[in-house]
Amino acid sequence: MRVAVALTITCGLAGCGTKLVDPCKGKPGTCLSVQIDPSPTVTRISGATVHITADGVDQTSTVATEKGGTADLPVALAVLFVNVEMTMNARVDVVGLLAGSTVGEGVADVAVVPGSHSSARVMLQPVGAADVDMAGTDVDMVSSDLTGYVPLTVTMAGTGKGSINATGLTCDATSCMGLYPPHSTVVIAASSASNATFGGWSGGGCVGNGSTCTVTLDQPTTVAATFDWKFVPSHVPATAYDTGAANLINVTSIDTHNLTINGAAPPAAVKFQFNQGNAVLSIGNWTVDSAVTVTGDAGLIVVAAGAVNISATGRIDVSAKGRTAGPGGSLACSNRGTGGEGPIDNTSGGGGNYAGSASAGGGPAGMPYGPTFAEFCGGASGGAGGRFNCNAAACLATGHGGGGGGALQISSAVSITVMGKLWAAGGGGEVGYYDGSGPLIVARDAGGGGSGGTVVLEAPQVMFSNCEIVTNGGGGAGPRAGAQLGTAGGDGAPTLGLGGDGGDATANPREVGGGGAFRDGSMTLRPASLPNPLDRGGGGGGFGRIWLRTRGTAPDLTTAVLTPDPTVDTTL
Repeated sequence: MRVAVALTITCGLAGCGTKLVDPCKGKPGTCLSVQIDPSPTVTRISGATVHITADGVDQTSTVATEKGGTADLPVALAVLFVNVEMTMNARVDVVGLLAGSTVGEGVADVAVVPGSHSSARVMLQPVGAADVDMAGTDVDMVSSDLTGYVPLTVTMAGTGKGSINATGLTCDATSCMGLYPPHSTVVIAASSASNATFGGWSGGGCVGNGSTCTVTLDQPTTVAATFDWKFVPSHVPATAYDTGAANLINVTSIDTHNLTINGAAPPAAVKFQFNQGNAVLSIGNWTVDSAVTVTGDAGLIVVAAGAVNISATGRIDVSAKGRTAGPGGSLACSNRGTGGEGPIDNTSGGGGNYAGSASAGGGPAGMPYGPTFAEFCGGASGGAGGRFNCNAAACLATGHGGGGGGALQISSAVSITVMGKLWAAGGGGEVGYYDGSGPLIVARDAGGGGSGGTVVLEAPQVMFSNCEIVTNGGGGAGPRAGAQLGTAGGDGAPTLGLGGDGGDATANPREVGGGGAFRDGSMTLRPASLPNPLDRGGGGGGFGRIWLRTRGTAPDLTTAVLTPDPTVDTTL
């Protein structure tokens, strides 16, 4: 018996609901109504393959939802039989493309009666990955019910990161997969991450490094997209540095205000320029084996196309010195955190606040600022002491706050090795002083300490060995006592120790200024029986920041003195 089968879809629109019009209604002859019902895990469908097997019948047909796109289940199909002479048992095997590359399957058995209308209901369940072989065929069924779909796999290779996009593809971090009707044409698009370039296509007839590739799917196809990592230093645009600059040697001083090295113009083929408030120094390789002092008011960003090595005898110092901020400590984002000036007579300034301890000076602490990596800032300065009987001479005589530590960034396309020292400490607060032009009492109030600065190190590989990187805050000053001047707060100690203390209460009857670094800026009031009992020591400056950015593996920090603990990012 020879039987012909024809399939037509009746309802594929979203919102058909559970009550469907019989698709065989009004059709003459032998007709089978196949309704594809939803299940708890399958509620939508974008296409289906219906395989009918019976006596003399073995036919697979591919259908699509009405008007294309994805439709809500249920949907109903009309299957017309020609030349059916006797009742036959038919198996209906439905495989549906649910969403992207997800496949669902359902099976139902039904009796087809000549000249009558029969019905079958199929509920789709997702087909597990283990049930589908590499050719996309469901190995649990005798019928080749996935023959109509062709798999496409796109793998992402290389040292960089990127993304793949195409209609019907489902992607994870390293690959994308999808199933398509035969002869489908698929346009694959590649987009590289900001720190990568697209290296090109291979496989499946895709070649070159264009952003898109078009494949025609007549058989299982695999395409590879390669992304290459590229060196992208932070806080500077590509136009601000030169990867072909010369090596840097024998440096003793760098001035970020005048853009000079060792007091003179940069060596030939070394690029040094301002960009967005920072001084950008472009070099090749750099080995630091002696002390390098950095001065000026702009933060220093060193961009190296080669390796940077700070040897055991090397040191780069961007610390504040007293009220003089380190390079970058005067940037706008640094000034937002300046410690508060003493608000009334007989009060001392608050310490600058960065990411570390708050101050307890008579004035408020500086507000936190620059909390994200996007802001490359030096440390906040400490607040000035309160001004008593303020006239021109008295205002000059108040205690100044310590300067904030500087901002230093070293970015290498190869590696950074630190065996020496990197210092970005805050400055100590100053006591009031008497210049002979006014009453001595104007010199009473002390300045707060400045906070530590910022150190950023970024390279594919960052290594430490018996080194020292500190961003301690400076100490607040101790106030005067009677006719005696207080003691200036110490600059942030470039060791694991504390920021400098203020005045010494045992040497003279005066308060102690707040310590910087990880002290809390506490103060000790002098007994009320002593003169000026409301005099207060300036608050200590807080810690600065240390940022480490590298690729893949975090550096070993066990042999390094890092104050405070750094923020480590391995996604460079």
